[in-house]
Amino acid sequence: MTKSKTKKLIERKARRVLDAERQYWARHDRLLRTFGRNAEIVGIQRIEPKDLISWVFGFRDACILVRFKRVANCDFRVIDIDAPSSKWSTFVRIPVESDGKIVEIGHGLFFGIGSLAIDCEIVSSDRSVQIPYLQTLKCEYGENPELEDAIHDLSITIAGALVHDHPTTNQDVIGQLEQLLTEFRHLLDQTAADDSKEEVLQNHLKEHPLLLIPNGQIIPKQKLGEDFCTDFVLIDMLDQGPKYTLVEIEKSSHRLFTTSGQLRSEVQHAIHQTCQWDVWLQKHAGYLREKLPGFESPQYMIVIGRSTGFTETDREYLRAYNRRLTSTQLLTYDDVAKMFEDRISALKQHFAPNSTPR
Repeated sequence: MTKSKTKKLIERKARRVLDAERQYWARHDRLLRTFGRNAEIVGIQRIEPKDLISWVFGFRDACILVRFKRVANCDFRVIDIDAPSSKWSTFVRIPVESDGKIVEIGHGLFFGIGSLAIDCEIVSSDRSVQIPYLQTLKCEYGENPELEDAIHDLSITIAGALVHDHPTTNQDVIGQLEQLLTEFRHLLDQTAADDSKEEVLQNHLKEHPLLLIPNGQIIPKQKLGEDFCTDFVLIDMLDQGPKYTLVEIEKSSHRLFTTSGQLRSEVQHAIHQTCQWDVWLQKHAGYLREKLPGFESPQYMIVIGRSTGFTETDREYLRAYNRRLTSTQLLTYDDVAKMFEDRISALKQHFAPNSTPR
């Protein structure tokens, strides 16, 4: 499929989400109009701007629908987030015009789900923001299957667009993702038997960042001045505002633990590398913001070693180290394969011919 056809396909599926979202708001607005007629009896007048825009946040268990006054360079948007809706305040940010500038309001400057705000002011410790209109609703999956299906359909289409052959159906996309996983595991097996394949395995992971970030972008070999260079930077553009993860790829042949459960020198070296990046970024805060808009508080990821021979104690230690390394995630190559396999399984279950809404 050509790029233009892929773009048209994504746009068509986005319109399906928009139609389902509009139907949801229409049902909701009919209830509001009923309230409005009763409000008129006591002299309450409701003012609603005409130039409203909607964003749909597709969480694991529900959609968060947000409608607000349109600002410059703002249009209907579907944002797919692999997290429970209980974490909505971490991800949902809305642009609002304030003093001639566009600012984002989010956690701490926000009303709860199910609220409606018209022409009100929110005051925080460092600023006040005028909100002309803001309405939020939570749509549990199952009560609106049309919207749920439309969001999942759009999500898988975007994922398919990142695969080289650009498949045209959901089943084609899933088939391509399965093939990518098979190739990755084959290289893992080859490398385990022949260390000379190590570079091929690492290059495969770098060439297919979809294995690490299903719906995102990648910048290979991002330089940090003249001092350091990341293997690549993952950009999750499906959150409200970009989220950047700096990645260090090490050999799959490295072992992670000593017999006493301590991290081996190769792992400690990789962690120290990310600490050096973090120190450098603190000293040169404005450097990457010119190259990567919205760059702040980056996360770090290290892919190293295998976990196929792990004991349960090894797994407990790795989970413990990941809990303590709050901004750095330690993954084995097998972790990468397992997460990608789970992503495929979820898509297959959702798009199975006999599947029913959750």
